Amino acid sequence: MNDKNLSFLLIDDFSPVRKVIKNSLNKLGYDNMTLATNGLEGKKLIIEKKFDCIISDWNMPVMSGIALLQFVRATQKRSQLKLMLVTTK
Repeated sequence: MNDKNLSFLLIDDFSPVRKVIKNSLNKLGYDNMTLATNGLEGKKLIIEKKFDCIISDWNMPVMSGIALLQFVRATQKRSQLKLMLVTTK
């Protein structure tokens, strides 16, 4: 990924993890980021906005990262969206 204008959606229920990922991406030159605290909030943002890449926690309350991945892959127009699941466990 060389395009510094890529838009990221960062989803994690633990704010320190969101901050670490955000700061890491900032150090790489990326600054177009939207943050969400759970999969359902992320799902709503995905419906409303276009993102190039989603980085999501695997285990979250309300809606897990796996459920979010299933939603993204089932949504035809977003099928090419890049999605990375992470966990601190």
